[in-house]
Amino acid sequence: MDYLNYNNIREEQNKSLPEFYAGNLECSSEISELGKISDKLISISKNNDYWIMYADRIAINEEINDEGSLSKMLEAEFRENENTTIKIKLLSGTKYLITTYFDSNKHEVANLSDSKNEIENSKYNLYYEINLDLRQDLQRNNSNNCYARYKIWFKQDNSCWKAFAQQFIGFGNGNGD
Repeated sequence: MDYLNYNNIREEQNKSLPEFYAGNLECSSEISELGKISDKLISISKNNDYWIMYADRIAINEEINDEGSLSKMLEAEFRENENTTIKIKLLSGTKYLITTYFDSNKHEVANLSDSKNEIENSKYNLYYEINLDLRQDLQRNNSNNCYARYKIWFKQDNSCWKAFAQQFIGFGNGNGD
């Protein structure tokens, strides 16, 4: 389904379907030892949202003091800034897949012309934002943070928009965060 048809259906359904935005998601991945970016992750963790999955628990925005507290992680996502997320996944031993997501161009789709050709042949990806409820035991610091926020990214493939990435963008509390 093309964007214009989707938007017509969305309008007919009183906007109960998600609103899409245009952006340009750049993804880069590398396989590396964690030590290569541990100082960066420690720095990011001081002011930004993140989660870490260990073998026995999930930690949300807990203080990270040294590389040792990162060395046992299985997977994690760190929001570096408004447009950049780092995802880390243990492959084996001490090797991790480190993927960086960077939205280099934020434009609301409504600002693109209504020309089907321009939207479908544009350099943009489409995304929508979604809130995923956290289990009670994961709500952090009793501060009413109750969901994780993600962008679900789509790219065009043979005239169809297909999901290709999810980008962690932080946590929310339901109070206009």
